Amino acid sequence: MSNWGAITDGIHEAGIRHFGQTATYTPAAGGGPFTIEVEFKLDAERTSFDSGFEVVERQPRATVRIADLPAEPAVDDTLVIGGVSYRVMVTEPDGGGGTDLFLHRSV
Repeated sequence: MSNWGAITDGIHEAGIRHFGQTATYTPAAGGGPFTIEVEFKLDAERTSFDSGFEVVERQPRATVRIADLPAEPAVDDTLVIGGVSYRVMVTEPDGGGGTDLFLHRSV
């Protein structure tokens, strides 16, 4: 890992240690479930561009450290946080050892 990667991974680790919550993570491809720590925000903002227009959505987001997972997170993986089940809808790696998982509450 580059020096920059080590620095940003350390920032993720500190943030999750101080603000994190325990989650049960289950990969859609199998191999779980297992317990990880995530930084969770119920009402996170996600901005995307669709057909040339800026679209701002609010949805649950879990930030995870890639080092805490056995494989890259993927769409349709599931997380249970605080007894509530969520499905991963979008993954956005930050290039520094972390990934934002934008979630949809499962029924």
